[in-house]
Amino acid sequence: MKRVTKVISFYALTAILGLAALACLYTRHDIHVTLDIRHIQETATDIEDVVSGEKELGQLEEQSGAALLASPGPGLAALFSLTAAACADEDDGGDEAKVKKLTPALKEAIENRKKRFEEIRKHKSAGAIGENNAALLDERPSPLLKDEKEGPKIKALIKAENADRMTIYKEIAKQNNAKSAEDLLKVQKAWAAIHRERSSPRDWIQAPEKKEYYEDFLKEKWAGKLKEKPKPGSWFRMP
Repeated sequence: MKRVTKVISFYALTAILGLAALACLYTRHDIHVTLDIRHIQETATDIEDVVSGEKELGQLEEQSGAALLASPGPGLAALFSLTAAACADEDDGGDEAKVKKLTPALKEAIENRKKRFEEIRKHKSAGAIGENNAALLDERPSPLLKDEKEGPKIKALIKAENADRMTIYKEIAKQNNAKSAEDLLKVQKAWAAIHRERSSPRDWIQAPEKKEYYEDFLKEKWAGKLKEKPKPGSWFRMP
Protein backbone atom coordinates (compact mmCIF):
# COMPACT_ATOMS: atom_id res chain seq x y z
CA MET A 1 0.00 0.00 0.00
CA LYS A 2 2.85 2.36 0.89
CA ARG A 3 4.52 1.64 -2.46
CA VAL A 4 1.32 2.46 -4.31
CA THR A 5 1.02 5.71 -2.36
CA LYS A 6 4.62 6.66 -3.26
CA VAL A 7 4.01 5.95 -6.94
CA ILE A 8 0.83 8.05 -6.92
CA SER A 9 2.68 10.87 -5.10
CA PHE A 10 5.50 10.77 -7.65
CA TYR A 11 3.16 11.08 -10.62
CA ALA A 12 1.13 13.77 -8.85
CA LEU A 13 4.28 15.81 -8.22
CA THR A 14 5.41 15.28 -11.80
CA ALA A 15 2.04 16.50 -13.08
CA ILE A 16 2.12 19.57 -10.81
CA LEU A 17 5.63 20.53 -11.93
CA GLY A 18 4.69 20.02 -15.55
CA LEU A 19 1.64 22.24 -15.22
CA ALA A 20 3.69 24.88 -13.40
CA ALA A 21 6.25 24.92 -16.20
CA LEU A 22 3.55 25.20 -18.84
CA ALA A 23 1.86 28.00 -16.92
CA CYS A 24 5.09 29.98 -16.68
CA LEU A 25 5.89 29.42 -20.34
CA TYR A 26 2.38 30.47 -21.35
CA THR A 27 2.58 33.60 -19.18
CA ARG A 28 5.97 34.60 -20.56
CA HIS A 29 4.97 34.13 -24.17
CA ASP A 30 1.68 35.90 -23.55
CA ILE A 31 3.17 38.93 -21.80
CA HIS A 32 6.73 39.21 -23.13
CA VAL A 33 5.86 39.37 -26.80
CA THR A 34 8.75 41.63 -27.79
CA LEU A 35 12.14 40.33 -28.88
CA ASP A 36 15.17 40.84 -26.67
CA ILE A 37 16.90 43.49 -28.80
CA ARG A 38 20.01 43.55 -26.60
CA HIS A 39 20.40 39.80 -27.08
CA ILE A 40 19.92 40.16 -30.85
CA GLN A 41 22.61 42.84 -31.02
CA GLU A 42 25.02 40.68 -29.01
CA THR A 43 24.36 37.89 -31.52
CA ALA A 44 24.92 40.33 -34.39
CA THR A 45 28.23 41.45 -32.90
CA ASP A 46 29.45 37.86 -32.59
CA ILE A 47 28.51 37.01 -36.17
CA GLU A 48 29.92 40.23 -37.61
CA ASP A 49 33.18 39.55 -35.74
CA VAL A 50 33.44 36.27 -37.66
CA VAL A 51 32.52 37.91 -40.97
CA SER A 52 35.24 40.55 -40.52
CA GLY A 53 37.84 37.99 -39.43
CA GLU A 54 38.09 39.19 -35.83
CA LYS A 55 36.78 35.84 -34.58
CA GLU A 56 36.86 32.28 -35.89
CA LEU A 57 33.70 30.43 -36.86
CA GLY A 58 34.76 27.67 -34.47
CA GLN A 59 34.05 29.99 -31.53
CA LEU A 60 30.41 30.25 -32.58
CA GLU A 61 30.29 26.46 -33.02
CA GLU A 62 31.60 26.00 -29.47
CA GLN A 63 28.99 28.40 -28.07
CA SER A 64 26.06 26.80 -29.84
CA GLY A 65 27.35 23.30 -29.04
CA ALA A 66 27.60 24.17 -25.33
CA ALA A 67 23.99 25.33 -25.34
CA LEU A 68 22.83 22.03 -26.85
CA LEU A 69 24.90 19.89 -24.49
CA ALA A 70 23.47 21.77 -21.50
CA SER A 71 19.93 20.60 -22.32
CA PRO A 72 18.50 18.54 -19.41
CA GLY A 73 17.66 14.87 -19.86
CA PRO A 74 14.27 13.23 -19.26
CA GLY A 75 12.79 12.62 -15.84
CA LEU A 76 11.82 14.54 -12.75
CA ALA A 77 15.12 16.48 -12.68
CA ALA A 78 14.37 17.78 -16.15
CA LEU A 79 10.96 18.99 -15.01
CA PHE A 80 12.53 20.85 -12.07
CA SER A 81 15.00 22.41 -14.54
CA LEU A 82 12.27 23.30 -17.02
CA THR A 83 10.08 24.83 -14.32
CA ALA A 84 12.96 26.91 -12.95
CA ALA A 85 13.99 28.08 -16.41
CA ALA A 86 10.45 28.90 -17.47
CA CYS A 87 9.73 30.95 -14.33
CA ALA A 88 13.13 32.67 -14.18
CA ASP A 89 13.63 36.32 -15.06
CA GLU A 90 14.11 36.35 -18.84
CA ASP A 91 16.72 39.11 -18.62
CA ASP A 92 19.05 36.85 -16.64
CA GLY A 93 20.74 35.32 -19.66
CA GLY A 94 23.87 34.16 -17.85
CA ASP A 95 26.33 32.41 -20.12
CA GLU A 96 23.72 31.26 -22.64
CA ALA A 97 25.10 30.97 -26.16
CA LYS A 98 24.11 33.96 -28.25
CA VAL A 99 23.83 31.82 -31.38
CA LYS A 100 21.59 29.05 -30.08
CA LYS A 101 22.17 26.68 -32.99
CA LEU A 102 24.69 27.04 -35.79
CA THR A 103 22.63 25.41 -38.55
CA PRO A 104 24.22 24.43 -41.89
CA ALA A 105 22.39 27.30 -43.64
CA LEU A 106 23.57 29.81 -41.03
CA LYS A 107 27.15 28.53 -41.19
CA GLU A 108 27.22 28.68 -44.99
CA ALA A 109 25.84 32.23 -45.05
CA ILE A 110 28.45 33.42 -42.54
CA GLU A 111 31.28 31.77 -44.48
CA ASN A 112 30.05 33.29 -47.76
CA ARG A 113 29.94 36.75 -46.23
CA LYS A 114 33.43 36.35 -44.79
CA LYS A 115 34.81 35.57 -48.26
CA ARG A 116 33.41 38.75 -49.78
CA PHE A 117 34.01 41.06 -46.79
CA GLU A 118 37.14 42.76 -48.13
CA GLU A 119 35.61 43.38 -51.56
CA ILE A 120 32.52 44.96 -50.01
CA ARG A 121 34.74 47.07 -47.76
CA LYS A 122 36.61 48.31 -50.84
CA HIS A 123 33.41 49.38 -52.61
CA LYS A 124 32.05 51.03 -49.47
CA SER A 125 35.22 53.12 -49.24
CA ALA A 126 34.80 54.03 -52.91
CA GLY A 127 31.24 55.22 -52.22
CA ALA A 128 29.53 52.66 -54.46
CA ILE A 129 27.82 50.67 -51.68
CA GLY A 130 25.97 51.81 -48.57
CA GLU A 131 24.21 50.29 -45.56
CA ASN A 132 20.45 50.85 -45.61
CA ASN A 133 18.20 51.01 -42.55
CA ALA A 134 17.08 47.38 -42.93
CA ALA A 135 20.65 46.05 -42.50
CA LEU A 136 21.05 45.35 -46.22
CA LEU A 137 23.41 46.77 -48.84
CA ASP A 138 22.26 49.33 -51.38
CA GLU A 139 23.74 50.97 -54.45
CA ARG A 140 24.92 54.56 -54.09
CA PRO A 141 25.58 57.14 -56.83
CA SER A 142 29.05 56.27 -58.10
CA PRO A 143 30.85 56.21 -61.46
CA LEU A 144 31.82 52.61 -60.66
CA LEU A 145 28.22 51.46 -61.03
CA LYS A 146 28.06 53.00 -64.49
CA ASP A 147 31.20 51.21 -65.59
CA GLU A 148 30.36 48.41 -68.05
CA LYS A 149 32.77 46.00 -66.38
CA GLU A 150 32.59 46.95 -62.69
CA GLY A 151 28.91 47.92 -62.48
CA PRO A 152 27.44 44.43 -63.03
CA LYS A 153 30.01 42.91 -60.65
CA ILE A 154 29.08 45.31 -57.84
CA LYS A 155 25.36 44.72 -58.38
CA ALA A 156 25.89 40.94 -58.28
CA LEU A 157 27.98 41.37 -55.12
CA ILE A 158 25.18 43.32 -53.43
CA LYS A 159 22.57 40.74 -54.44
CA ALA A 160 24.62 37.79 -53.13
CA GLU A 161 25.49 39.56 -49.88
CA ASN A 162 21.89 40.55 -49.20
CA ALA A 163 20.70 37.00 -49.81
CA ASP A 164 23.14 35.65 -47.22
CA ARG A 165 22.30 38.42 -44.78
CA MET A 166 18.59 37.60 -45.02
CA THR A 167 19.36 33.92 -44.39
CA ILE A 168 21.14 34.94 -41.19
CA TYR A 169 18.42 37.38 -40.06
CA LYS A 170 15.64 34.85 -40.63
CA GLU A 171 17.52 32.08 -38.83
CA ILE A 172 18.34 34.27 -35.82
CA ALA A 173 14.75 35.58 -35.74
CA LYS A 174 13.48 31.99 -35.72
CA GLN A 175 15.87 31.00 -32.92
CA ASN A 176 14.57 33.93 -30.87
CA ASN A 177 10.91 32.97 -31.31
CA ALA A 178 10.02 35.62 -33.88
CA LYS A 179 6.43 35.13 -34.97
CA SER A 180 5.83 37.72 -37.68
CA ALA A 181 7.30 39.86 -40.46
CA GLU A 182 7.38 42.72 -37.95
CA ASP A 183 9.56 40.62 -35.63
CA LEU A 184 11.95 39.90 -38.51
CA LEU A 185 12.11 43.62 -39.27
CA LYS A 186 13.03 44.28 -35.62
CA VAL A 187 15.92 41.85 -35.98
CA GLN A 188 17.07 43.68 -39.11
CA LYS A 189 16.76 47.09 -37.43
CA ALA A 190 18.78 45.84 -34.45
CA TRP A 191 21.42 44.48 -36.84
CA ALA A 192 21.49 47.78 -38.76
CA ALA A 193 22.62 49.51 -35.56
CA ILE A 194 25.58 47.10 -35.35
CA HIS A 195 26.49 47.77 -39.00
CA ARG A 196 26.44 51.52 -38.28
CA GLU A 197 28.60 51.03 -35.20
CA ARG A 198 31.18 49.16 -37.26
CA SER A 199 31.16 51.57 -40.20
CA SER A 200 34.12 53.69 -41.26
CA PRO A 201 34.15 57.47 -41.73
CA ARG A 202 32.56 58.56 -45.04
CA ASP A 203 30.59 55.30 -45.43
CA TRP A 204 27.07 55.76 -46.83
CA ILE A 205 24.37 55.12 -44.22
CA GLN A 206 20.56 55.39 -44.39
CA ALA A 207 18.78 56.79 -41.32
CA PRO A 208 15.75 54.90 -39.97
CA GLU A 209 12.33 56.15 -41.03
CA LYS A 210 9.99 55.21 -38.18
CA LYS A 211 10.00 57.49 -35.15
CA GLU A 212 10.87 54.83 -32.55
CA TYR A 213 13.85 53.56 -34.57
CA TYR A 214 14.98 57.08 -35.48
CA GLU A 215 15.00 58.20 -31.84
CA ASP A 216 17.18 55.24 -30.84
CA PHE A 217 19.42 55.92 -33.85
CA LEU A 218 20.15 59.45 -32.57
CA LYS A 219 21.21 57.99 -29.21
CA GLU A 220 23.89 55.73 -30.70
CA LYS A 221 27.42 56.53 -29.51
CA TRP A 222 28.80 57.68 -32.85
CA ALA A 223 25.78 59.99 -33.47
CA GLY A 224 27.34 62.65 -31.25
CA LYS A 225 29.81 63.34 -34.08
CA LEU A 226 27.04 64.39 -36.49
CA LYS A 227 27.19 68.08 -37.41
CA GLU A 228 23.49 68.02 -38.25
CA LYS A 229 20.77 65.41 -37.89
CA PRO A 230 19.93 63.53 -41.09
CA LYS A 231 16.23 63.43 -41.95
CA PRO A 232 14.41 60.14 -41.28
CA GLY A 233 14.98 57.76 -44.19
CA SER A 234 17.68 59.96 -45.78
CA TRP A 235 21.19 58.91 -46.76
CA PHE A 236 24.26 60.53 -45.20
CA ARG A 237 27.97 59.98 -44.85
CA MET A 238 29.21 58.50 -41.59
CA PRO A 239 31.18 61.19 -39.68
